[in-house]
Amino acid sequence: MSVAAQPPPVETHLRGPTARARPRRPLQDLRVLIVAAWRGAALDRELAAGANPHLSALLARRAQTLTSARNRNTVGRGLARALRSAQRPPGGFTAAIWPVTSELLAAEAVLRALDLRLRDGRPIQPQGMALLRQLLTDPGSALYQAGERGTLASELRAAAAALGR
Repeated sequence: MSVAAQPPPVETHLRGPTARARPRRPLQDLRVLIVAAWRGAALDRELAAGANPHLSALLARRAQTLTSARNRNTVGRGLARALRSAQRPPGGFTAAIWPVTSELLAAEAVLRALDLRLRDGRPIQPQGMALLRQLLTDPGSALYQAGERGTLASELRAAAAALGR
């Protein structure tokens, strides 16, 4: 008696607002992962501007990465490091871009609230994380470029509000 070869079970996963099951394609998923990482800054700009992460597989993957526990910790450490750098002056020569000390010190309460929010484990929205990453990584952001007084605190509050939407 021979046993007929059975096809392997089809793995399914849910994605997007319609949440329909579809066959899992590991190579396509890997491609999306690589392209989303490669285009991370551009996708972050789209998400920060309010793009719906369910509009494309790339945006969905980047949103997943941005809201991961690992990224939450990374962004939280970056904000804490920026605040520490404002609390003690730089020692020696460095090529690093220093944050605007007066703005950071004025926004200390907002930074501490963000730190707690990033560590509390509640769900967060990708738009808020994209806004925070832009502040940390863009040398032209209010974190690194002096502008109108209170701009950094205002942008941090906007990011905090976007985390909870």
